[in-house]
Amino acid sequence: MRNTSHVLSILAIRLALGFTAQYCESATPPNIVSIFMDDQRYCDLGCFGASEVKTPRIGTMVNEGTLFTDSYTAAPICSPSCADSDPGNHTDELTIAQLFVENVSPPREDGKTVIPPQAINSLDEKFDITYARYGDRTLELDLFRPKSDRGELPAIVCIHGGGWGKGSKINHRKVAQALAAHGFVTVSIDYRLSGEAPFPAQIQDCKAAVRFLRANAKQFGIDPANIGAIGHSAGGHLAALLATSDGVAELEGGGGHADFSSTIQAVVPMGGQTDLLSQRTRDVSSDEKRGGIWRQFLGGSLDDKPANYRLASPLVHLDKTDPPCWFITGEKDDLSTRADDFRMRMKEYGIPEGLTVIKDAPHPFTVKQIWFDEMIEAAVPFFTKHLKAQNSKLVR
Repeated sequence: MRNTSHVLSILAIRLALGFTAQYCESATPPNIVSIFMDDQRYCDLGCFGASEVKTPRIGTMVNEGTLFTDSYTAAPICSPSCADSDPGNHTDELTIAQLFVENVSPPREDGKTVIPPQAINSLDEKFDITYARYGDRTLELDLFRPKSDRGELPAIVCIHGGGWGKGSKINHRKVAQALAAHGFVTVSIDYRLSGEAPFPAQIQDCKAAVRFLRANAKQFGIDPANIGAIGHSAGGHLAALLATSDGVAELEGGGGHADFSSTIQAVVPMGGQTDLLSQRTRDVSSDEKRGGIWRQFLGGSLDDKPANYRLASPLVHLDKTDPPCWFITGEKDDLSTRADDFRMRMKEYGIPEGLTVIKDAPHPFTVKQIWFDEMIEAAVPFFTKHLKAQNSKLVR
């Protein structure tokens, strides 16, 4: 336990309204929330008596009188990009209390926002659409589309992070809504987590989502020739792998719509890993405390399961037929998330690529409005150029 008193004092605890059922699946909504934090302040909320947390806005929770308690560094670390950091050394970083207070999201100094409320209100929203089936197991996505835009629109698959073993489609809802407000059909997807099914289940689900969109393009008003992907952390890795693994039979999987292509035409990996054969990956995956998420995901360390790591590595599959790629990462995130070797290889192949480094931002940069805005401001022009242009890459 750490920072508990700090959190309590800063948030000025109020219990007037308690914790509503909107946020936790529970018959009796609790009004006490545990804050779990990994070594880069990637935060999860645990509700006493609740089976699922739906990642509400912290400011709303504070206003409704939710009591925050028990903040500490979670183990195992849930973020692959920061798994080589020291979980116990954060004296010079944002405290958990500061992070939650900042996440109340005061207005930007310039008064701007990339997602004005009227834009979100103008979206058609469809929730819990089944996109893949594995026997009795189904996977769902949430879909967003501008009400005012008619005809076929490019689509973007949004892939949440969480170390391949945590999270859900709701974690990328804001990303999906923000992109949809700029003229795209977007979907935020669930995928099988590593605790349920190890690799390659996760990438197979991402590919199934792309195939589903193509198979149902007419129903949802999607341009089937222009589909992109974006993801953060583990989702960034999966997005990059989705972009580079076209034609790799072992990664295609089932889930339905086998007659349709899972190829994408543009990708934005955020804070993700692209070289799973690197020395960094070897060191982290073999570390007893830090490598748990890697070993669960890929069945062991890099030394134990080199074939799995090779198959899961976007850099291994990269070739001249792959789509344009724009990386986004926080300035304080591990340098590996800048994908220098990956981008250099893309340059050699003549594939459009780029990098946005968000100043002062840590690994979980989507938690702060100005960082979130910078991410959207980088992603939208890239997707517009490569998914809306008349000469976009044809589906292979």
